[in-house]
Amino acid sequence: MVEQGQVIELLPDNYVKIRVERTEACAKCGACALPGKDMTVIAYNPNGAGVSDYVTLSLESRYFLSAALILYGVPLLALLAGTAAGYYGAESLGLSAISPIAGLITGIVLTGLTYFVIRLFDLKIKKSLYMPTAHPRM
Repeated sequence: MVEQGQVIELLPDNYVKIRVERTEACAKCGACALPGKDMTVIAYNPNGAGVSDYVTLSLESRYFLSAALILYGVPLLALLAGTAAGYYGAESLGLSAISPIAGLITGIVLTGLTYFVIRLFDLKIKKSLYMPTAHPRM
């Protein structure tokens, strides 16, 4: 993944906030449903770009794909596992009348917990393989 943008703010520990114009592919995705043409990205800044500098953001494809798997695949598995556990757990307790509801609630709770754990893990990692790097644009 390679995008281009402008540094709008310097952050502690060699990070920058960058305004990036949405590409056509990003606008069609609809996953985040953010209004407007621009979005902001926090990136690692090893080259010392300053405010108003134009930079290129890069993230290797393999890390982009594994980040997408973590953000979408793991919670999906948690939803499916939670739904099955809640449904069959209620069935085994003789509560077959509420087993679909138990499955739904358990699946949603487990998915929420999974996103919470992912967020905690994300907060503990500063510079990681899953964060884009800002490079000066020539």
